[in-house]
Amino acid sequence: MLTGTLPFTVEPFSLRALYQKMIDKEMNPYPTQLSTAAVNFLKILLEPDPTKRPNIQQALANRWLSENGKALNNVTYPNRIHLQDISQSVLLYMTEKLGYKNSDVINTILSNRACHMLAIYVLLNKKLERFTAGIKKTEASDNMCSNQLC
Repeated sequence: MLTGTLPFTVEPFSLRALYQKMIDKEMNPYPTQLSTAAVNFLKILLEPDPTKRPNIQQALANRWLSENGKALNNVTYPNRIHLQDISQSVLLYMTEKLGYKNSDVINTILSNRACHMLAIYVLLNKKLERFTAGIKKTEASDNMCSNQLC
């Protein structure tokens, strides 16, 4: 995510060869615009030995993440969707258009079980949120324009 490239690649693709590159720490070259601190941070995160790899608290305390001297703001994300938060529009679309059973979709969402059905729900919900935000933005600019007699 930092560089937009994969840290390890092999051509032609071979899972065994890819695994060996990871174990041998044979990473692809880093982009030249990365700072030394960023490169060092990536190296410790990609350490193949789990006993040498930092835990989440150690990673968050890394100096590269707080180069400006300020600690990162902790943001928690709910890992469960509650029944009242399920988008009825997305649920209806998944049951009527995609053919999923209503109870299966609801149970999958509430259990937060990683599977294709949850992925479809999350992606459709995000798409609906973007669409709704776009409509609100258009309406706001239309209202502003009509108020100013554009």
